[in-house]
Amino acid sequence: MSYTMEDAAVLAEILVEAGDPNDLAHLLEQRYEPRRLAHTKLVEYGDNLARSYHDRDAYPRAHDADLHGGDR
Repeated sequence: MSYTMEDAAVLAEILVEAGDPNDLAHLLEQRYEPRRLAHTKLVEYGDNLARSYHDRDAYPRAHDADLHGGDR
């Protein structure tokens, strides 16, 4: 499952379970915040890949098969 689909599933579960704004804040902090580092890495990877696309030598160095595939 891709990070995006996992994120959507986590957010959907949080929204269903949250009974009030305090619950929502707590659940987001508890379940979604730990995903932020993965998001940061994925966005940085995409940026690096996009910047290297024009350079045939740089692109393969920027490519990361684990992040590129999206599936775990």
